[in-house]
Amino acid sequence: MPNLGHRFDSPGATEPIPLRHSAQVCFPLTSLPPELQSLVLRHALESTEPSSLNVLVVCKTFLQLGLPHLYRRVTLASRHSLSCFVRTLKQQPQHARYIRALEVYSARLHWNDAVTMARIIDRVQSQSHDDHTVSDESPAAGAASAKVSVLRVRFPASEIVEALDFFQHFSPTSFEWITQPCWLLRPGEVFMRFLNQWSTTLQSLTLGNFEYDETFARGLCRMPHLRELKLLGSCNKMLSPQTLRILLASGQTRHTLRWLYIGDCPLRRRSRLELDLGTAIPTYEHGEGAQKIPSSRQQVQRHHQSHQTKFETTAGCVKFCPRCRILARERVMERYGSRDAATDEAVMPHANVQHSTADTRPSTSAPSDPTNADDHARLLRRRVMESLRWLPH
Repeated sequence: MPNLGHRFDSPGATEPIPLRHSAQVCFPLTSLPPELQSLVLRHALESTEPSSLNVLVVCKTFLQLGLPHLYRRVTLASRHSLSCFVRTLKQQPQHARYIRALEVYSARLHWNDAVTMARIIDRVQSQSHDDHTVSDESPAAGAASAKVSVLRVRFPASEIVEALDFFQHFSPTSFEWITQPCWLLRPGEVFMRFLNQWSTTLQSLTLGNFEYDETFARGLCRMPHLRELKLLGSCNKMLSPQTLRILLASGQTRHTLRWLYIGDCPLRRRSRLELDLGTAIPTYEHGEGAQKIPSSRQQVQRHHQSHQTKFETTAGCVKFCPRCRILARERVMERYGSRDAATDEAVMPHANVQHSTADTRPSTSAPSDPTNADDHARLLRRRVMESLRWLPH
């Protein structure tokens, strides 16, 4: 074991290793191609350690390669951080061309700073696109990569006028707006008309603490590229099946919507929605590490696959066929013991099939199947399901 108290000036001390001159020091990273250096710097900057930014001050090359990754995702959690970021953009507006994800998580902010930031980002990114400026590691990414594609905000619904002034400077593909529970907002025609301005780009939409009604559903039905929809908030306690039926069986979303998530939904309301819509409950039976499906269930699985193939051009039809509706009722009654989930065996002659598998894709965030009494009791105690998923494939 080395002697920690050993002095280098003692007689038995070894000579210190001579260091090379600073000009002769070579960084192994500099010998790599710029593409690989960019990936290494991206990995270093993704660290949560405050010292991860020190890599940018090593040399000008690292700074030039690391700035796109540093500004790629901007998160502003307070009014102070927003003000500081606006001052940075005023001094260095060219950094705005690297922003791809913008997250403003401050419930109270100075709207002058917010709108100023939005205008600078819009102006710089539009100019960069017009000049065909390469601002990302994928030079041929096109117009979609030259804009902010992810926008997440926590603005209060009471300030919707200021929020719409902020939103008009963006055209995201993924949009998230979660308001405070005390500021419930009904997405009326004004908001929906504005949201339709993003219909050519918007593919994923997340709303929280909004009041979802039929007007809201009809507005979303006109969005031709909407593939993912997430509805959160306490208003889901009174969510109407007709609202979901409009989304799943009418308009553009009938063919394009591929993922529907309903959070904060009580158990009784979720059961009612599943009964009225015939929505299947996802399980882990097809996931990795799952046990083999018994032969008694394989016939039911083949039946769902045949219906899925038959109605693959119409997203919601497979969910509304009588057989799938009856099987969904059986699953609700088996899992939750709902008195309202009684199966009407007289409707279909083959309604006595038990333990059918879900006709949806597996998902890691789907609610677990309560296989024992403890899991079932825990599920009932929570009274709130994490999600209600609707997947056509």
